[in-house]
Amino acid sequence: MHLVVLMAGVADTRYPLESAHLERKADGQPAAIFARMLSPFDDAALEIALKLRDADPATAVTVALLEQPGDESLARALASYRPETLMRVDASAIPTWDPVAASSALHWVVKQCSLPVDLVLLGREFGDTDDGAIAPALAERLGWRYASQIQALAARDGQRLLVREQAMLEQAMPMLPATVASVTNDRRNRLRHPLFKNVAAAKRAALPDLLTPVQTAKAGVSIEDAALATSGRRAAQCRLIAGTVSDQALALARYLRTGAHA
Repeated sequence: MHLVVLMAGVADTRYPLESAHLERKADGQPAAIFARMLSPFDDAALEIALKLRDADPATAVTVALLEQPGDESLARALASYRPETLMRVDASAIPTWDPVAASSALHWVVKQCSLPVDLVLLGREFGDTDDGAIAPALAERLGWRYASQIQALAARDGQRLLVREQAMLEQAMPMLPATVASVTNDRRNRLRHPLFKNVAAAKRAALPDLLTPVQTAKAGVSIEDAALATSGRRAAQCRLIAGTVSDQALALARYLRTGAHA
């Protein structure tokens, strides 16, 4: 089995957003440049792929990372999990705000794999700020089955299953070839820590070249202008409420009635 894990990352909360900036691409469209980290959904998709490889050593894992030019930190972090193949894709070339155009570019990425692909995994919020539209659009573009909100893997009667839950209900779907699965985070798919020796090796490793997708569909929407939003500032300073629990409750109630709306 050959799995492809698509990863996009989100803004890294360790860095202030003031360090973000906009750049114009070759087609004139603006691209936001900021430090990235893996999202919980990226983590979950990768962990499920690693569990599948643990269960069957013949399984090959390809990780395709949407990477900002000049920032190799995420690629090296992913290399420490020792995927059989690591693909670095120019994130600025993929308009993730347009699911149709983005799915066309990701279709191209999947087709660059040297081995036939059986399963594509990606986080349910892949690069599109919670719209969740890219995964089903990619399944449609590939002509594959689509499984959403996957939380875990299960093995029953010799069959591997993709599992999702809602309230007290569980749905288990056979893991069939030619499937795109969007993964949500769950306590069962928290990403493991890589071995220290693999982290050290990844820091020294030569990374593959950055790929620029050849899109077969242009973005349906054009951005004429864009600017980074300014971060909000607190008008009031925080203060510590002293006294007994009753005193604190009264002070908090007084603040909510008056000070919170001042």
